[in-house]
Amino acid sequence: MKTAEKTARDSKASATSTTDKSALTSAASKATSISEASKASATSTAGKSTLNSVASKSAASASASKSASIPELRPFSCMKIGPSHLERLAIVYVRQSSPQQVLQNRESTARQYALAQYAQALGWPAERVLVIDEDQGQSGKTADNRAGFQRLLAEVTMEHAGIVLGLEMSRLARSSKDWHHLFELCGIFGTLLADQEGVYEANDPNDRLILGLKGIMSEVELQTMRNRLDRGRLNKAQRGAMFHGVPTGYVILPTGEVDFDPDEQAREVVHLIFDKFDELASIYGLFHWLIRHDIRVPVRARTGAKKRLKRARYDVELAERRYQSVDPENRLVAATLEKRWEELLLDERQVQDEYDRFLRQTPAQLSDDERAHIEALASNIPTLWNAAGTTNADRKQIIRCVVQRVAVHVRCDREFVDVTIRWAGGYESQHEIIRPVATYAQLRDFEQLMNRVVELREAGHTAPRIAERLNAEGFYPPKRRGQFTTPVVYQLLKRRALIGNERSHSELLAAGEWWLTDLARELKMSHLKLRDWASRGWVHSRKTPVQGYRILWADPDEVTRLRELLAQSRRGVNAYTSELKTPKKRADQS
Repeated sequence: MKTAEKTARDSKASATSTTDKSALTSAASKATSISEASKASATSTAGKSTLNSVASKSAASASASKSASIPELRPFSCMKIGPSHLERLAIVYVRQSSPQQVLQNRESTARQYALAQYAQALGWPAERVLVIDEDQGQSGKTADNRAGFQRLLAEVTMEHAGIVLGLEMSRLARSSKDWHHLFELCGIFGTLLADQEGVYEANDPNDRLILGLKGIMSEVELQTMRNRLDRGRLNKAQRGAMFHGVPTGYVILPTGEVDFDPDEQAREVVHLIFDKFDELASIYGLFHWLIRHDIRVPVRARTGAKKRLKRARYDVELAERRYQSVDPENRLVAATLEKRWEELLLDERQVQDEYDRFLRQTPAQLSDDERAHIEALASNIPTLWNAAGTTNADRKQIIRCVVQRVAVHVRCDREFVDVTIRWAGGYESQHEIIRPVATYAQLRDFEQLMNRVVELREAGHTAPRIAERLNAEGFYPPKRRGQFTTPVVYQLLKRRALIGNERSHSELLAAGEWWLTDLARELKMSHLKLRDWASRGWVHSRKTPVQGYRILWADPDEVTRLRELLAQSRRGVNAYTSELKTPKKRADQS
């Protein structure tokens, strides 16, 4: 791998032009200062507060990233970064594969968040660094249900991303399909990829080789881990030690062993059921006997129950009262009662832990008022969607509740996209949205646009005026960026051969009219000075309708006047007479 990377670097270095060394030095010094500051703060003690959720843990990890060291800044990597990349966002993608890793692997999470500082060291300002961490606790084996990864792809395809940073390529994707999809899009839209080893350009053959190998290694690592876990489960099952649950009357101990239920009443009921079955020798008869005698089968929630917790607390209080009431002189009895009290305290702690886990895994029960409030909101989705307290995560949940499937049909020859939404309940609605396209030929209304341009041109409108009319009438250029401008209109006119070089069309000149440069040549003066006179109104002038070439009017009398004006100008006269500065009235404008 190192050999491949070195080959990629050498090949890339030979093809890359020399960049500004001072910029590299500045970036390197910036990275050094950030790295030293990060290492100095890495020794700070982490907080001991209990984390209530994976989301709060992610926030804590983000703040902890300030103390994590950033990757080493390599000058060769900086050479791949150009102004076009720095104009766009630097996106840091953060992901841990499971909620347990988010809670426990704090150092890895902190290192991922520290990539935001690495992006700043590469030249991006802090406000242009975007951290995407919606996929915390999500596996990378597929892009499905990874909202953060889908958002990353969207930013790349909209040409918002200049560079995508991940601590390792496995953080971005563990599937070769998803990985190659990402870096192919990066190649198409000119987005760089970076990890702790360096910066990669998806269109460079050597970098593509390295990126491909990294993607393969990430997928193989996932398969290896999965196979290791599967073999471990199989081996445990072969030993008879794999339990997903036990029958009523038994429990799984913390050591993994199976034992009778510690509840004496539960044990007695189970023994009674087996003894009665031996006596009756019939399941049907046993069932009716239990009903007639109102014998209830003990059912224990696998993670604990509130009733059992109450009983455990009662046993502890009873043991405490017995210990407190014993005669202190009777040391043997007191020691026995104290030991029993301690055992019950330990049992209560275990039951409490089980009950806490049970509450975390059990959905919260809604009150009647809460249920009525939710039903009222559900009847008015727009109000719920636009409510101040509704977050983007809440909006995603709303969409998942009301939308079953979205089908998008994209045609390469048009900018309109057909969208079919299948709503919960089976109803399907048809929609049409507009996407950015690369060329005019992909615009559905291109012919209508060109016909309108021709109409405006034939009506005598100039290029700036044509651009104004097109913008006002709702036309738009490809990629939907900005509006029509004069240069854009020039290109459209050239498509219909409505414009060449107006300077070569002498039919545009009326009687007594000159092209600016021709008249300047006749007067043996600078065309810039003559243009200045035209701007001051000392000579009649106008511009061609499309390209804006200046045309001046000067009959023989006017040519004589301009020569006299030029002669005085050459003698250093600053104040000209009004007669020399006032052009003759044109006969065709009388």
